[in-house]
Amino acid sequence: MRKSAILLFMVLGIGVWDAQAVTDLPPVQLDPLQVNVLIKPDTITAPLFKPGGEAPQTALMRLQVEEYTESPEMLRRPLEYQVLVEKPGGCLFTSRFGASVAAAMSDDGKVRAARFHYAAQDYQQALATLEGIGESSPHYPISLYLRALSWKGIGDEQQSIEFFRRAARSASPEVAAESSLALATLLYNRGDMEYASFVRRYHERTPTQNIQPAPWLLQQIALFDAGEFEESVRVARNLEGTPFSAHSLYFRGHAYEQLREHEKAIESFEKAFEQGMSLAFTRVLEHYASQEDDRRVLGMAADRLDLADDGVARRAVVSAARLGDMEAARFWLERIGSSTMKSSAAYEAYMVQPDIRMRDYFARVLVEYSPFDVRNEAYLLQAEHFINTGRFAQSMFDSLEQIVVDALSSENKRAFFLFSLINRTQMEHFAESQRVITAGHQHFRPGVDYYDLWLFESAKASLLIGNLERAAQLYAEIPSSSAYYTSARFHLANLHTQRERYEEAERIYRDLLRRQYREDDVRISLAILYNNWGRYQQALDTVTESSGAAVRQRGHAFLKLGHYQEATRSYFLCRQRFDESSADYLECTFFQALSMFHAQDYDRTLMVLERFQERFEADAYYRERALRLMGDAHYNAGRYDRAQRYYARVSSDSFHSGYFNSLIMQDRFREVETYVSEHQDSMDRATLSSAYAYLSRKYVELGDYQRAQSHVERIGDRDAFVGFARVLLERGEYDLVVRFAAQHREQHPQLRYYLGMAYLRQGNYRDAYLFLQQMLENPNYREQARHHAIEASMALGTPDVTLLLQQAESTGSTRNLAEALPILMEQGNAQGAQSISRALLFTYTAHRDLAGYAFAWSFEKTDPQRAIVEYLKVTYLHESSPYVQKAFQRLHELYILTNQPERAQALEERMNQGVNR
Repeated sequence: MRKSAILLFMVLGIGVWDAQAVTDLPPVQLDPLQVNVLIKPDTITAPLFKPGGEAPQTALMRLQVEEYTESPEMLRRPLEYQVLVEKPGGCLFTSRFGASVAAAMSDDGKVRAARFHYAAQDYQQALATLEGIGESSPHYPISLYLRALSWKGIGDEQQSIEFFRRAARSASPEVAAESSLALATLLYNRGDMEYASFVRRYHERTPTQNIQPAPWLLQQIALFDAGEFEESVRVARNLEGTPFSAHSLYFRGHAYEQLREHEKAIESFEKAFEQGMSLAFTRVLEHYASQEDDRRVLGMAADRLDLADDGVARRAVVSAARLGDMEAARFWLERIGSSTMKSSAAYEAYMVQPDIRMRDYFARVLVEYSPFDVRNEAYLLQAEHFINTGRFAQSMFDSLEQIVVDALSSENKRAFFLFSLINRTQMEHFAESQRVITAGHQHFRPGVDYYDLWLFESAKASLLIGNLERAAQLYAEIPSSSAYYTSARFHLANLHTQRERYEEAERIYRDLLRRQYREDDVRISLAILYNNWGRYQQALDTVTESSGAAVRQRGHAFLKLGHYQEATRSYFLCRQRFDESSADYLECTFFQALSMFHAQDYDRTLMVLERFQERFEADAYYRERALRLMGDAHYNAGRYDRAQRYYARVSSDSFHSGYFNSLIMQDRFREVETYVSEHQDSMDRATLSSAYAYLSRKYVELGDYQRAQSHVERIGDRDAFVGFARVLLERGEYDLVVRFAAQHREQHPQLRYYLGMAYLRQGNYRDAYLFLQQMLENPNYREQARHHAIEASMALGTPDVTLLLQQAESTGSTRNLAEALPILMEQGNAQGAQSISRALLFTYTAHRDLAGYAFAWSFEKTDPQRAIVEYLKVTYLHESSPYVQKAFQRLHELYILTNQPERAQALEERMNQGVNR
């Protein structure tokens, strides 16, 4: 059976720019690029049929028995052979009486009388007259011959043949020859191949010069039937110029056909037709039809409508179809009377003409006129045609659902389920697809026809419902011997890419390139893989600028690499590769504008987008993206009012960051508040928090702290609460800070710092010191909290020595240490004074006079002698310091306290004399 091709359509989406951001392009998605798969005729798709078998042929001659089954339409022209009964034997009698007298006299008279009765068509009397001639009579052979003729005249061919056979075996050469010729004629006209042996006998017994045209024609035909075609052609020369010339030319044409000398064959048929042989017309037309000389076929058929039977009309239909002449094809198809012949002609015409409109017509005629027993198969063919032309619903409902599945052969059941699966999948009837797979699975197994295609389509169905694992499994099951193996591997690699199994996908793509399978498509898919994988340079190395799809992937790679000028150029070339009305052209235009946007060329971005604005707005996929990008271009160019107009057109029902930001940039905070109120349910958390922060800040500026605080509390996170407290503190709203921080300090401990600072600014040093001290363990607040805690402790008159030393160590500043010493000494805190003065003397070497004095003071109660020594150091080392006089005073008191009056007196004298040692 003839196989035909199916054109399968794949559905793919195209990955484009992420709508959520204008500054970062997401991974380029796999082009499920809706890619089309052509399954060529040499890859088996579905069984077809020829309705009614081959159309009936009209033939004149008989072919070899083992090659020929006689058709009821076969025509044979009877070869009449009028036997000259007056030879041998003289003249006929002129009366019945004379014949009866002769018959009574002798065998010779009986023969003469029988001839008379035969000539008078009194065949019974002739037979009765010949009864008396015995086998020993020399007239016995002619009597057998006359009996055969008489039985023939009566109409009893069987008796006639029997007596002709006996006569042909007789001893009389003349009678044997004449009988052989007559017998050959009878047998030939009955279609009995034995005629050839009697033709041979006749020619063996008859001198060549005495042979008439009819025996020559019989011999020509007999030689043809015996397969001796060259001899048949040679004998035909004896018939040139005779009344049988046309017949001879006709058979000679057949002989030349068998010898594959087609030019001589057609020449013979044409001469036979010119000489009045109408059957030769059909042979000439069939010859030109076999040579696909379709214009000549149509011309001949039109010129001889009187000879245009169903067979001629069938050939004309096919020729008209091949020429694409719908009107002529319809004319000739309507002339065919036989339904079987009409369906056969429609099938042949369908097979030779791929034009969709003509195939529609032929498939419809085929379904209408096919015999009932092949009507299901006709619907199958129509279903396949609808699949090939993308009309899956018609294939399913107008064709496949009209079929009685149980009446189909096993092979055609497989075709039925396969076509059903293709249709359901393409119509996205995924539940029905799965039911078809379940019902049809039993008809497919390894080794049967179309099993690999069944796997292929089942994989596609699984892919489209998102069952990627099952799809990959089915693609992997297709054997390497299958015509679909490389295609399945290609789709499997695409699946791996989608599932981010990049290494497996790369190996398959590389193998397909070695097999030279659809190199351009594989390279494009490999470039898509590399773009998704982040290997943008490899994507550039994989594809050239040979096609629109290839240069598009180069543009994606350049865009991801940040080479915006190269990306812009690639997308411009991409546009040139596609028709301006195509979706691919629109995609390349959008990406060209996006590349310009990333290059911060906002005016050119707008120029490209606005030129195609109507098309973008008419496209459901790109409308929002294009309007957003135009808004973003105006936004980044500082034209917030124009940006807002574009953003407003994107969507009024859901939040739009560009529209929102443009309101903020124009400081239209009342509109911001309204917009947030209307769209807060569709805003992401981060954006909503930013909005509340903005509104809180604006209300702070207006002095409406209550509303500001309500927005902060809506945000709810730490930074918002801390930020609000900081702003209030900066604005001197200490009471508000205290109330706010005290309320939320347990939830957000950082607020204790601002609570402490507010208390500090209010002069509440005790509480300030308390809360600031609690922040010393927080690394983000430690330095500031320590500094202000020291300030609070100093203000309280109780310097925190530990904090003072920590701060000095951390900052290197000794100012606070020096300020704390007099306070500590006034409080009598010898230990604290000693710690600080020791640090100043031995670590920082700053404020040494004060530090030395305080250090000496710290020993007065515990070690007076050490105190005296340290005071003396002050008087010697810091002559110009005001602490020298204080040191003398303390020394004088210590001398008296330690019972050293002499040194006290001497020190007093020196002091009075102004001596300073």
